[in-house]
Amino acid sequence: MNTDDCLTTVKIPGYDTVDVVHRVDPGTGHTRYRIIGHRVTGVVVLIPCYESDYVDPDTTRVIARFGDCAAGHAWRSDSERDHLPVCNSVALAGQPVIDLSRITPNERVTPHDLGIGRIWRASGDEAPEPTRHRITSVIAAIGDHWRSSPDNSAVRLAAARHAITTGSHLANKAAAMRDLGIEIAELMAEQHRNHAQYDRMKQLVQGHDDEVAADLA
Repeated sequence: MNTDDCLTTVKIPGYDTVDVVHRVDPGTGHTRYRIIGHRVTGVVVLIPCYESDYVDPDTTRVIARFGDCAAGHAWRSDSERDHLPVCNSVALAGQPVIDLSRITPNERVTPHDLGIGRIWRASGDEAPEPTRHRITSVIAAIGDHWRSSPDNSAVRLAAARHAITTGSHLANKAAAMRDLGIEIAELMAEQHRNHAQYDRMKQLVQGHDDEVAADLA
């Protein structure tokens, strides 16, 4: 897996080209693309969508995270990340999920084509339509570049390991299942105690009824 900075020129169908400096973090499997273009600049990080799709090695869904988290911070709110992408002079925030299976190389795409709902300004408003369409085309182009990389399988594997070993949806799910197993065992033990108590009370009542019947005879 190549973890050095690599400079590539990417064609954006329907628009022009952009230069991107891309690098893989071997610890997380996240691929950082720094975009250098006339109308688009900033950082988009591509992350296999394992936390939503579980660890499906063949998932075609990818998170396109806008901007960098600060060093030493695993999470930052969308609008507070460093190097947010700026498209048509509009700063963008968020992390839309795209479906790479919907990309046809060298064809222009819309947000709807990739399964993207809305794209937001960093200020919180929805971005203008021309901006949404341009940044979607850029995301699609770098997404196609990402999936075509000869290192893609190794990148996916690194991302899967990171998703499993961190406090992600998967790790939380496993912990929840363990807790559920403990809870079920405790409920079964309580049910056993309740049955034993019921049987004991039934015996006492039956014994009392037998004594009453004998007194009335």
